[in-house]
Amino acid sequence: MIRLEHRATNTTRVLVRADTPVRLVTVQHVQQEHTEPVAALCLCLAAEAIQRICSRGVARAGAVPALLRRCAAIARVALHWGRCMRQASATLAFSLSEDGRLSLKVANIPLRSIWEVTLRIELAECGAGAPHPRACDLTVTPVVAAWAPAHSELHALAAAVPADWGHVPRTVWKVFKYLKNKRPEDDFLTL
Repeated sequence: MIRLEHRATNTTRVLVRADTPVRLVTVQHVQQEHTEPVAALCLCLAAEAIQRICSRGVARAGAVPALLRRCAAIARVALHWGRCMRQASATLAFSLSEDGRLSLKVANIPLRSIWEVTLRIELAECGAGAPHPRACDLTVTPVVAAWAPAHSELHALAAAVPADWGHVPRTVWKVFKYLKNKRPEDDFLTL
């Protein structure tokens, strides 16, 4: 819910014109009980992104329609993000905590290895652009493995992903495919 307040300096004029100053723009996130962590995280990230956009402020009422269009665009992208994350959750069976920590296990049969991948999902600021979720604190710990990937390799994988609302799903899939498809011949693992 977005609430706008304005102050009419001339009491005879009740219409809001484009040059009417806007005093305050507030965003209230209405809490709802969600049993699915992907939906709850999606709503929290979208609400925080909209709050950050609205905190930049608008000075005149003429800028409010553009602000509402940006908020609606974030809501649409967040819905698509939630669907992508739900599909990834169904396919990869990852777990997601309330604080945005994602954990999944990856098995590689040729290497006889199992790794646990953890990352934290946070909202990143993009200068003048819209805030978006990003994957950070990416770690891979061996559960049953003789080999663990170097942190520089993982950070290079995550850095290659474009910084937008697709960063988290793409990073999850990229790391999964990298570990799943690793072969003993790669990087001379058989030596």
